[in-house]
Amino acid sequence: MPIPFDISYRDIELSAEIDEHIRERAAKLEHFYPRLVSIRVVVEGPGKHHKTGGKYRLKITLGVPGNDIVINHKAGEDVTTVVRDSFDAAKRKLEDHARVLRGEIKLHSGESEALP
Repeated sequence: MPIPFDISYRDIELSAEIDEHIRERAAKLEHFYPRLVSIRVVVEGPGKHHKTGGKYRLKITLGVPGNDIVINHKAGEDVTTVVRDSFDAAKRKLEDHARVLRGEIKLHSGESEALP
């Protein structure tokens, strides 16, 4: 059963090709980690952001049971590269999350499951 997937665009109109690429990468994450509850992706164009200097930004929020994993605004000048790098980071975060659940990574007292 497909999980809830939401994609939003700000200050940008992306081609159908990029939209499909994002959806394929999200589906791969779902296949990689079947316990995902939701995936939210926000793509921001180079529009009005003075600090980013004309770069694309992407934020991915992965809903997992009892927690959210957030990959914050990877920035770059090529939207395809930003999508690739962001989803690669998301996969690494899911791998780390799975290791914590399996007990392969021990947390010290007072630490939360939030990983760098």
